[in-house]
Amino acid sequence: MLVHKYAEWYYVPQFRMAIWSLLVTMPLAIVVFVHSRTDIPPFYHSVYCALTISTVIIFCWICAWEMDALISIIGVVFDLAPSYMSITFNSVSAAAADFIAYRHLAKHGYGKMAFGAIIGGSVYSLVVNVGIELVLQKKINAHGQVVLYGDDGVTIYIFLVITITTTLWWSLPFNFVARRSAGLFMWSLFVLFLVYTTAIELQWVHGFQDNIQIRPTA
Repeated sequence: MLVHKYAEWYYVPQFRMAIWSLLVTMPLAIVVFVHSRTDIPPFYHSVYCALTISTVIIFCWICAWEMDALISIIGVVFDLAPSYMSITFNSVSAAAADFIAYRHLAKHGYGKMAFGAIIGGSVYSLVVNVGIELVLQKKINAHGQVVLYGDDGVTIYIFLVITITTTLWWSLPFNFVARRSAGLFMWSLFVLFLVYTTAIELQWVHGFQDNIQIRPTA
């Protein structure tokens, strides 16, 4: 659909195959214009809802891909490790859209819905992403086992366990009714994670990963 072309120093996108989509979209637009009313939606409105949702997902995917490429370039310029950029800036940029949606829900009084979406989305992301890695088996060690953890994997796992444990501590006894201090506490955990991973990247502290031990030969 998209043909890559560069004109001097800037990028010019050219949509060649996308033009043929007008053969489908234009007749549909004419049908909607003829049969639709201003007081009630048409009976086939759900079909267009599905089309709109798929379009929004595609646009979000394109924006996320562009943001990932931009952050990768920043990491290359400042000589930062790709793993560090992935677990810090890439994760924040990927969750920016969800953050806006959850904030909108919480602001309108749907705090439990936002909290449930956060937990459910995180569980879905973990299960699906880890499952894809196990199925594809892109990283296998010498024993034929799938390598899920990188250099910062143990650090991420420890902070994940701390976050889940502390969240259960305040949510279960108080029936998921918490004060603002609980939200500030969870934010402080993420800030602590950023500080610690940055210190690891700058080699100020040592991470939780194992050191490579080289046995001296006689």
